[in-house]
Amino acid sequence: MKKNPKILITNFTYLPHVGGVENSIKFISDEFKLKGFNTIVMCGDKKSGYEKINNIEIYRFKRQKIIKIKFFRFLNYYFDILSIIFTYIKILKQNKIFFCISRNAICLIAIKILTPLKKVIFIPPAISFYQEKKKP
Repeated sequence: MKKNPKILITNFTYLPHVGGVENSIKFISDEFKLKGFNTIVMCGDKKSGYEKINNIEIYRFKRQKIIKIKFFRFLNYYFDILSIIFTYIKILKQNKIFFCISRNAICLIAIKILTPLKKVIFIPPAISFYQEKKKP
């Protein structure tokens, strides 16, 4: 029996967190499932772990909040990248991924560092540009 190809979708957050990107990941996963693909979501959270919800595999990497000093907080992203890489290696040991969709630039960087995949797609959360823009 032939196994269905697996799609990896990455982001910093996923359900139960509520937001446009999180909802889009859920709907993208559901659509791929209808087309015969298996979906794996790799996302950040307070704790790392694995769960399966509605036939979607979810691997959570631990978001790092090591550095508390405001000026140096950007360094936490480097620790996040390490968490992403270790989780990604765990996923690759257990699964053959057909292609990857990333909804977060930091996740994309981490995946591109190690990926044997030729197909990595970045779908930017474009509205965040307007949400973070200061009003005049």
